[in-house]
Amino acid sequence: MRKYLIGLVLIIAAVIVVIILQQPNHRTLHKTSSGITNAQFPYLANPNTVDFFTGTSFAAYGPASGATTTISPQFALPVVTTMRWSKTGVLFEASGYTKNDDLFQALANKHQAITLDYWWLYNFSNQELSLVLPPNIQNRVVDAYWSSSGDSYSYISNDNTLHISSNPKKVLYHTATGARIKQFNGDSVVIAEGDNLNQIDIASGAKQTLVNANFQDSYISPDMATIAYVVNTHPKATSVVPGDLYTLNPASKGTHKLLSDFGGVLSGDKGNLYFAYQDTSNLNHLELHPSSGKATVYGLGSVVGKNTSITQVIPKDAEDFYLTSGTNLFEAKTTTQTSPSLTNNFSAIKGDYYLDGFEIHYQPIYNTYEIDITKNPYSTYQNNALKYIRNHHVDPNQITIVWRAYDGVNNTNSHVDTAPIILK
Repeated sequence: MRKYLIGLVLIIAAVIVVIILQQPNHRTLHKTSSGITNAQFPYLANPNTVDFFTGTSFAAYGPASGATTTISPQFALPVVTTMRWSKTGVLFEASGYTKNDDLFQALANKHQAITLDYWWLYNFSNQELSLVLPPNIQNRVVDAYWSSSGDSYSYISNDNTLHISSNPKKVLYHTATGARIKQFNGDSVVIAEGDNLNQIDIASGAKQTLVNANFQDSYISPDMATIAYVVNTHPKATSVVPGDLYTLNPASKGTHKLLSDFGGVLSGDKGNLYFAYQDTSNLNHLELHPSSGKATVYGLGSVVGKNTSITQVIPKDAEDFYLTSGTNLFEAKTTTQTSPSLTNNFSAIKGDYYLDGFEIHYQPIYNTYEIDITKNPYSTYQNNALKYIRNHHVDPNQITIVWRAYDGVNNTNSHVDTAPIILK
């Protein structure tokens, strides 16, 4: 009788969720006048500041002022494929190293193969960029994830072992090949391996399987109270296709199916779940599912247009959001109040410019600006080039720059630590 009642309660709860989704509260989001065009890997540092990567530096965007500020030195970097932010620094994965970038020498100093991918740490306090290596430097870090407090990080080595930076010699768990970290709250790590989401307890190393399904995307709140995941309903498909969206409360083991044929982007904030998707009328929506069980549908047509795909949802608060489409970042509000517009005259610098100590070459095919430093000292003429760009009312944080140095110009970057961080 008891099992029957529990089953009945679960069925009723599922029906309630469906009713909520069918009869949500509708609101329309409005695009503000501001927004940036080169917001790579954006991160909400606080409700009023979005940090982002420009391709050569780290920067911050303040909607209230309508301006960007550079928060790091300029770097000549290879291809950055993954980035993890925290209050203390940035972890990122890069590949495709060449003698033209600032990271090549750090690898050469430790006899590391430049054909492999490596993880790096940029430290906000000392403004240094360092290669991160496990205690056994014959291995590499293949994935890393900050704790929710930002004081430490967990990582997986290429020998399929899971560690934390505060005690790197301890092997917490032997992962499956290809496993990736999804969340780390200081007490446990959640990893995706195979068809499972597994939670690893740091103190004991015990494993608990949270999700066992053929999932293709997931979001886990920092407090690990809410998990959302998309189950692949087309296992033979060769690319990512719409699937069924579920939520899970790990404490109660309660699982609810929210949507079928969901093809969107998951995000969240504490116990709330946010996601963007396209409905049958091809209109983008943002749907909010607070822990209370209520749902609000936000129309996005006025923000990004009907056919624009959303690549990231960054909740600012309960009703305002940042959205990205590619590298374009929009601030979306429930009111029509706008933020100051960024001043940009991108057409002011197009073509080739030969100036004292530097050259600027606009490459329209790639929409990039190659800046060649032709004289020593490198840093002086690099700053002069940035000043020249700003004087033409072009924001260097919103353009893609490729830094180059002429033969004979010493472009050694003092902010790159050539002695790597070897975790001990």
